[in-house]
This record gives sequence, C-alpha cells and structure tokens, in this order.
Amino acid sequence: MPLFARRLPPILDAKVAMEALLEASGLDWTAVRLPALKSVAEKGTVKVDPTGRATGYSITSGDAADFMLDIIEQRQHLRTTVGISN
Repeated sequence: MPLFARRLPPILDAKVAMEALLEASGLDWTAVRLPALKSVAEKGTVKVDPTGRATGYSITSGDAADFMLDIIEQRQHLRTTVGISN
C-alpha cells in the first residue's frame, strides 16, 4: 500500500472528530478545507464550494489567508465547512 494511503485514514478520522467538536460547540466557526498551498504570487480569486468538497488542486497561501481573514471579518460561512482553491 502506498505511503500516502497508509497515512490518510488517521487524518480523515481526525478531520471528522474536529468537525464534530466544532458542530457541538455552539460557537461561531468555519472549517476551511485547503488543497496544496503554493508560495507564489496571489491570484486574487478564490473558488469556494459551500459543501466542503475540493474545488481544485491548489491555492496560493496569500489567497487562502485573505479568504480566511475576510470570512472572519464579514461573518460569512458561519457554522459550515467550505472547500477553497484558485
């Protein structure tokens, strides 16, 4: 079995447990699922999937950071999990 496949089940289990804790917390939260982060210039656009599914294979670190700061300030996507990419 490839190495990445052996490491995947515990990561997925932790994600499910984390999101269950968030949902039960009663707090305002947003879980953002990221693809591979790229250290290149920002593109300025972010694709968002409100179901939390993958929207692409990568996102620039600057675009990911901008998106997360914006959703906090604008109180968008509260109590949901979103997937983002460029």
